[in-house]
Amino acid sequence: NATLTGRLAEAAATRTAGRFIYLSSIRAVVGPGFSGTIDEATPPAPQCAYGRSKREGEIEMLKAFAAAGRDSATALRLPPVYGEGMKGNLRGLMR
Repeated sequence: NATLTGRLAEAAATRTAGRFIYLSSIRAVVGPGFSGTIDEATPPAPQCAYGRSKREGEIEMLKAFAAAGRDSATALRLPPVYGEGMKGNLRGLMR
């Protein structure tokens, strides 16, 4: 997640004029047992390899845009959206 995201962000930051939106994960901030509210002020504390790689991707994306003198990049930290055992989060996000 980190290396490819960094490369894509670098290309976007230097070759495009639009916004870059990275689909990250709630796992970049909290572990699977967390049951509370998080917001942009919640300090990242990933607890698994997947969460750490998503967090590293966020960091690489921000570094690429900062190096290009741009602030037009955003990471959306999505909850589990689809897959076996998911409880319809995708439907809720689409509302």
